[in-house]
Amino acid sequence: MTRRELVAAGTAGVLAAVSAAGFALLALLHSGVDLFGLASALRVPAIRAVGSLYAAAAVAFAFVAYGIFARRSWAWTAAVAVNATALAAVVWRSFLVASHGAHHASVMILLTGSVFVAALLVLLSAPGRSLRQTNAERAQGELLAD
Repeated sequence: MTRRELVAAGTAGVLAAVSAAGFALLALLHSGVDLFGLASALRVPAIRAVGSLYAAAAVAFAFVAYGIFARRSWAWTAAVAVNATALAAVVWRSFLVASHGAHHASVMILLTGSVFVAALLVLLSAPGRSLRQTNAERAQGELLAD
């Protein structure tokens, strides 16, 4: 792996891990757990269905982070799919929030959306795309060695 590929992998892995932690926190807050008074301070409603969706997103991002750090052949494809899906959900939510006039959530939406855009930019950059090839060749070499 080149230095650029290592930086791309590290950045994508850290962004996935941070996203997993963020979604886990949101899952707890939307499930009614008031951690350190955050749910009260941020006026997070306790909606268990939303908490379940955030928990699923946390698991997906944790899975991606594992795949990137373990250099699995499927990691690049999974990372692009999970980040693109999360970005689409952020865009959809921003339209919902704007249509209801609740602009207080705009900063949080922009923040989360920018993390997914950054991850996609890293993954779709030249070093990021070469990770896909490098991991696939590594996996093929392991299969041939067995």
